[in-house]
Amino acid sequence: MTYKNIIPGLVSIETDRSSFWGFSFSENFNFYSSSDKQKIHFKISVGDVKIPTKYEFRNGFYFKQGDSWYYERKIFNLIPLRFKFNPIERSFVVSSWYLKVPFTIGRILPFGKHAEDVISLELFLNGYVVLQGSAISYNDKNICIIGPSFNGKTFALKKIIEGQKGKIISDDIMIVDFVNNLVYPMPHKFKALGVREIQKKISKIVTKEDVVTEPVKISRLFFIQNSTSENKNNVKTRNFFEFISLCSFFFLDNRFIASYIFEEKLLDRIISKINALKTMEIKNCDFINIHNFDYEFLNLLAYDETTKPERAVE
Repeated sequence: MTYKNIIPGLVSIETDRSSFWGFSFSENFNFYSSSDKQKIHFKISVGDVKIPTKYEFRNGFYFKQGDSWYYERKIFNLIPLRFKFNPIERSFVVSSWYLKVPFTIGRILPFGKHAEDVISLELFLNGYVVLQGSAISYNDKNICIIGPSFNGKTFALKKIIEGQKGKIISDDIMIVDFVNNLVYPMPHKFKALGVREIQKKISKIVTKEDVVTEPVKISRLFFIQNSTSENKNNVKTRNFFEFISLCSFFFLDNRFIASYIFEEKLLDRIISKINALKTMEIKNCDFINIHNFDYEFLNLLAYDETTKPERAVE
């Protein structure tokens, strides 16, 4: 059987759908060729969700009964928004009404956001970090650029594609295995609700041959911070974990995930993973303060030309 290949070499989903509102990992589940089950595999189906009358734990609209978690909220006390999640089977069942919610409305998250955050947590517990970042392969090197939003990561990506004929590994969201020095490919965005104009421009110049479809070894990590201030000397020195803390762990903002971590007693495992990141030594990285989106560092920094990046061996 074939499945939707969401993150090649890492995540697959069994579903009849081609997308879910709020699922920013992918706006098109058919972006990559279908595959067998990947390391982390989920099943998502659309159907009726029967809400139990009793529960063992509840936090707001999220509650657990038996092995499964449930969500139920009614709009105007008439339209039910529901899903069921079984962590043992890694399976979701979501009501058709809930799939019509396109973005966060008040405290109502689109279903895709819940699915994405569950997958993000699962990835983190298995040693993979979801980050704000872009990754590109060019000149026989696989470069990762990590930094806050609107600091120029996507613009740098576009510049490399146009000037160096680079291949996209991922844009906007990046998944890294720091222990094994791997970055995983993710679909670039071009038509999702809220997609930026720069991403639309990238999609127009990128062909299928310009997309990396397998995990690759990282040649260099750039942690960037852009400033447009006239005071160029007002720059603070940052470290690896400070950037990771700012640019990751977004699944912790989800009340459902907070409830799930609490009831399933996952906090110690999360803290252990965080502590491992805090003490990790990363040798192939640079911390770059750029001014007015100046990407000269991409051309000027020296690399070891004797070491050619290797393909990831799975």
